[in-house]
Amino acid sequence: MNFIFSKSWGAIIAGILVIVFSVIAIRSMSPYLEAKKELQITKSQQAIAEQRIGALTANKDYYQSREYLERQARIRLNYKKPGEKVVYVYDRSSPSSSPASGPLAPEHKSWLEWIMEMLGI
Repeated sequence: MNFIFSKSWGAIIAGILVIVFSVIAIRSMSPYLEAKKELQITKSQQAIAEQRIGALTANKDYYQSREYLERQARIRLNYKKPGEKVVYVYDRSSPSSSPASGPLAPEHKSWLEWIMEMLGI
């Protein structure tokens, strides 16, 4: 009986117990760390959702405002206030809004001229 309770065996048993409890503690920490990580992800998603809600609320308020209604009436219905002069500004820098002109303009032919040229007539 003294053999089991000797100092060297006591130290070995205590070491084994420390190792077992360490393994148990490490295994129990893994789900905790995963849950903590998932909580951080959820909080960041919640912050993003709250920002989006704020932006959508601001948009909703703007779409229900008098300024938006007036702007849409001006754009779509050509609305103007009494005594107001409307000026239209066209962008001449885009190629689709202005016809090609000058020395780089292609020569336009009628379809009949084009066919006659293709046939060599």
